[in-house]
Amino acid sequence: MEQCYFCSWRNKKPQQNVPRALLFGTLIVMVLYVIVNLAFLYVLPVNIMAKSPLVAASAAHVIFGNRGADLISIAVIISTFGALNGSILATARVPFAMARDKLFFKKLEKIHPRYGTPHISLLVQGLWSCILVLSGSFDTITNYVIFAAWLFYGLGTFGVFVLRKKMPDTYRPYKVWGYPYLPAIFVIFSFLFLANTLISDTKDAAMGLILILLGLPIYFFWKYKTKS
Repeated sequence: MEQCYFCSWRNKKPQQNVPRALLFGTLIVMVLYVIVNLAFLYVLPVNIMAKSPLVAASAAHVIFGNRGADLISIAVIISTFGALNGSILATARVPFAMARDKLFFKKLEKIHPRYGTPHISLLVQGLWSCILVLSGSFDTITNYVIFAAWLFYGLGTFGVFVLRKKMPDTYRPYKVWGYPYLPAIFVIFSFLFLANTLISDTKDAAMGLILILLGLPIYFFWKYKTKS
């Protein structure tokens, strides 16, 4: 969902394409998710599903026999490449945008003269990703990121209210549907989720929060440097 926003600055018709991407992308994922789970329920008894560490592999074993696990592995690899494609494309735009706003290293705002991509930002992101993978703590880092991501989802949506208040007359090619009710509901549920995570998984939530706080001095340093 957030990757759609990261790339919207290059979109020629964001007022049309962003809502369509969000709506149809979410609906397609929901439909596929329900269909897959119905297939699992059709193939496996509920008690077997409850005990299985890998429900998809168990279902594939019932349908395809011993080769089922291999087929699931191939499907996971294909899915991973698809997810990585979108993630690499979108998330490199974050340090690029920070550099463009004078909040990060200037070189990261460079655009490739032939391909029109933020190639320096992509390279830095790739190197950092390799370091994280080689660290061997990828699963742990992912747990930290989930809390941090939802914190920014809530804050980002809350920012819609702030911008509407501070800059009411600014031209907006895309306006949030159902404002102010839908974004308000999203903000409430985001912070309810965060509160629940803090209670149920305090350690990972606290580490995610610490990682965010560690970035604040860097942000204020660049902001001060830009003003100077």
